[in-house]
Amino acid sequence: AEGLEVEEVCRDPLLLAVPDGWDPADLASIPWVVETAASPAQGWALRTCRAAGFEPIVRYRSDDVLLHVRMVQAGRAAAFLPELVRRCGFPDVRLQPLPGPPQFRRIFTAVRAGSSRHPAVRRVRHGLRQAATVGGDGTL
Repeated sequence: AEGLEVEEVCRDPLLLAVPDGWDPADLASIPWVVETAASPAQGWALRTCRAAGFEPIVRYRSDDVLLHVRMVQAGRAAAFLPELVRRCGFPDVRLQPLPGPPQFRRIFTAVRAGSSRHPAVRRVRHGLRQAATVGGDGTL
């Protein structure tokens, strides 16, 4: 956007989350939680399911990723969740790679134009990159 300096923090892999005891091979017959209809993320989720050969049974809609996590934990729905979920205190959520090429979301910071040279902004951006990335390639 005009007047902003944008910098990528990391690429956060998107993974399949299925409640414990559910068979990941049965994705076509289980309930799903996805983002709201106005969200590009919902379009991505539906296209991903269709590319895998099934139409998801969307029972729940929310743009709150923590609600998606809780729905999986409670055994109510499958979801697509970012890898950061595991690193943010939800190690019990079973996450597995999606079929096909890796999918990820990109996380950015944005500051007013000219602000990126300020020492505090540089330190915050550096700290965010360190906290978010595991390897040197910018991927979690």
